[in-house]
Amino acid sequence: MNPSYCDELREQLVEYLVSMVDVKPARNGGCALRTPFFDSEGDPIHVIVKQDGDSVRIEDTSTIAGHLFTLGQHALTTPAFKLLKATAHAYGCTLDFDRGAVVINTNRDNLLGGIMDMAKVIVTMVTATPFIRVPPHHVKQSGYPRLRTRIKREYQLHNILSLVDDTYELTGISGVPWPIDFHWWTDEPVVASGSEQRRNGASHPSAQQHVCVVAANFNVHEPMVKANYLTTLAVDAQGQSPAHQLRVVVDHQDTSGRDAISLLRTHSDHLGFRVYDFDADEERESFIAQSVTEITERAQSWREFWQEHRGSAFVPS
Repeated sequence: MNPSYCDELREQLVEYLVSMVDVKPARNGGCALRTPFFDSEGDPIHVIVKQDGDSVRIEDTSTIAGHLFTLGQHALTTPAFKLLKATAHAYGCTLDFDRGAVVINTNRDNLLGGIMDMAKVIVTMVTATPFIRVPPHHVKQSGYPRLRTRIKREYQLHNILSLVDDTYELTGISGVPWPIDFHWWTDEPVVASGSEQRRNGASHPSAQQHVCVVAANFNVHEPMVKANYLTTLAVDAQGQSPAHQLRVVVDHQDTSGRDAISLLRTHSDHLGFRVYDFDADEERESFIAQSVTEITERAQSWREFWQEHRGSAFVPS
């Protein structure tokens, strides 16, 4: 291969790379950089660069955190998170748990190298993690058991705790089982949509309406990321069956938690699920009253099934 061809190839490569890169002002300050690299879905990878004197902060746009939550591998012991720790250490990155970001702190002289290293970390994570996918975990982070325990206490006070299934898994259109905290069904028929009838050959209403309750504590560092995880669950469950009614019960203590609840409510109508703030008296009472009514008045077949399944644990209404 002659030198002139190599020079021509280099010029073409530089021209191509330059055409793939774009830099624009970021909404929260700094620069938003589109790199010439792509994630597993073919979307360009972006990084944020913020300068403070000679110090420069380079971070992803929570891309990695979003992938880990979507894949159910956000817990510290999962294979994907272990890969992230090893990769971040190799490239000198730190993990900002408060913001759900991967960060490189460097100086102006090493800025370009830092940008390339950040891009390598993102590419590694978003292309490798789909191949080490595991079933999603419960939304178990700091304080998670507290909300589930509070709901159980309310169910026990209303004599329905022993009539609730706490081992149910909802399998969505992705085929991945999502653990559900509380489950029962009612005898109220649910009429399938036209597309559902054509797909399943259904010409009559569904026999039961399944209720799936997920408890989520928003007293965490990144409630927005958890809200996105729950929205992913709702999207996956939406195409499963019109008979599955998803209810998300949350608790919170600060503004970021309330913002995350608002995000869930924004998606709830379109995706067909209900959101209850367990720290709001009216919503908590509404959720509990609905649970009691459904189990004691509208779920005869469920009580019969559960009596046979649980034996002496059955508590009559």
